[in-house]
Amino acid sequence: MIISFSTDRYQSRYTEFGQVARVWAHLAVRRRSGQDHGIDEELPGRRPSSLAVRCPACPEIGINVDKETIDAASEDEA
Repeated sequence: MIISFSTDRYQSRYTEFGQVARVWAHLAVRRRSGQDHGIDEELPGRRPSSLAVRCPACPEIGINVDKETIDAASEDEA
């Protein structure tokens, strides 16, 4: 017994799938950035509601460099 399915009867859901994929990607970025875990309270020096993932090499006051070091740095180091 051979069962064949015709796709002519079904409406394409490609547009809806794309919308859901974009929502899923946004939620994943919010989770990875820490916004859904209250990261703004833990790191008050960062921009509020930022979705950028923290770069460990970039200087952040209070995290990996202090204010005096930033003030003492020359123009070509900043």
